[in-house]
Amino acid sequence: MALGLRRRLLLLLIGTTVPFFLLLLGESRARRDEAIAAAQAQAADLAGMAADDQERLLDQVRRLSRGFAQHSAQLPPEQCVDDARILKASQPWVSNIHVVRPDGSVVCSSADQPWSNYSDRDYVRQAFDTGRPSTSDYVFGRPSNRVIMGTAQPVFASVPVAVGATDHAGAEPAKPVLVVMAGLSMDWIEKTGARFAHEDSLFLVLDRTGTVLARLPERGDLVGRNFKDHPFVQAVLTGTADRGEFVTLDGVDRLVGMATLPGSGAHVVVAVDRAAVLAPILADQRRTLAFGGVAALCALLLGWVGVEATVLRGVVSLRHAVSRLGAGDRGVRADVAPGAAEFGQLARAFNDMAVALDRHERDIAQREAQFRDLTEVSSDWFWETDPQGRFIQMSQGVSSLGVPAAHFLGRTRRDFAIDPDSGDFRAYEECLAARQPFRNLAYSLRGEDGVPRHVVVSGKPVFDEAGTFLGYRGSGRDRTSQVAAEERLRLLQSVAVHATDGIMITEAGSLEEPGPRIIFVNEAFTAVTGYPREEAVGRSPASCRDRSPTRPRWSGSAKR
Repeated sequence: MALGLRRRLLLLLIGTTVPFFLLLLGESRARRDEAIAAAQAQAADLAGMAADDQERLLDQVRRLSRGFAQHSAQLPPEQCVDDARILKASQPWVSNIHVVRPDGSVVCSSADQPWSNYSDRDYVRQAFDTGRPSTSDYVFGRPSNRVIMGTAQPVFASVPVAVGATDHAGAEPAKPVLVVMAGLSMDWIEKTGARFAHEDSLFLVLDRTGTVLARLPERGDLVGRNFKDHPFVQAVLTGTADRGEFVTLDGVDRLVGMATLPGSGAHVVVAVDRAAVLAPILADQRRTLAFGGVAALCALLLGWVGVEATVLRGVVSLRHAVSRLGAGDRGVRADVAPGAAEFGQLARAFNDMAVALDRHERDIAQREAQFRDLTEVSSDWFWETDPQGRFIQMSQGVSSLGVPAAHFLGRTRRDFAIDPDSGDFRAYEECLAARQPFRNLAYSLRGEDGVPRHVVVSGKPVFDEAGTFLGYRGSGRDRTSQVAAEERLRLLQSVAVHATDGIMITEAGSLEEPGPRIIFVNEAFTAVTGYPREEAVGRSPASCRDRSPTRPRWSGSAKR
């Protein structure tokens, strides 16, 4: 369906605002991506800071254990207990301090009695077996039953030698007689997480198996449970990236940063709600789009008013002038408004065209009048047929045949021909079938008085611009008088040829010597004079008389 000018201009105005909105949307998308990347980077940095905090605290616990092993572990039990309690009180991140024998029984401890047996702790057995310090994964401590990371520092009966050395050549390394146990409590995690966490964030610690060791904000239904099959936990445990976007254990889509806690294989996760990060971006995007929409609407209204005043008004005026010109009003002219610029030029061009068209049509009308005058006074006539050969136009010159022009309209030439089966007429119809021009077709027809009329016609096919055959157009003339003269001439010739008297015909001219030339003699002339036709024609009459005095004399008369 064709669109009007107003709709096309409206589409053009809308098209000019589309890039503006696309630019706004592209900028908003870029800001959203930047916000997501920044939130993920911040979460990864915070997770790395938490891992660094644990490494620093764990190193302090190891140093504390070495110091206690050197100075307090082999004191009498009462003094050892006092030192352990004083040390624990000064270090809030230390859960408890124990000194245990190889069988796991406790010698002294910062905890109240009764004391547990620690022979089942792998990291304790490793310290006794290797004589080297060892560290546990996060485990549930005794007697506090809180998650801790334990350290085991060997204590030797005498001053220990360097690790891997022997007391004498070939001797085994000295075995520890005691082990100092110190636990790093999860209090540091809560303090660190509280520093990082806010209303829309999450702080989470997982051990190497996928068990939740700590979560802030606290969720009692999650801590202590294993989620190794959860896609989010699997991504954390594989450690292929330190950041990403995941649906966490509480079903919220979050932007996540993660890090591995050194020495334990545990993982710390800092995450923030994606919707909360994007909320201000989306709100700003809505405000920007609303402002852009209002601005675009104002631009469209202003553009529409401007186009209506400067373009459409001139177009409508020019269209009305064109319509009136097409309806036949040759005197119509387009208004040329002051300052119309291009439309003024267009209106002046239209007016020039209208003047030229009016002049051209007057010329055509004059020529048509001249042509009609000629056809009316001419003895020839002009005709036109449709594609089926029926006459659709006939000039008045055909009335010289004694047949009115209207008598031919709607009928074919065959309808009038006296002998339509003659060879000439069949050749003419073959030209019509092949749509070829024909010339000098002679045929006879009867007038309204029944007297035969003899005519000769010529014509050519007519086609439109698309090549469609429209019919024939041509002219005709009356040759009835000519045919009658030819008939009389043939009759006179027949009389002269068969006469018994000698007949000689000469050119018109003076009879004085040598006289005019002979142009015709009949057979009787040859019999009378003895001159055959071939010898007589071209001579003068005098030469024919003087040729033989013995031949009979002849006499003649001359007619001019």
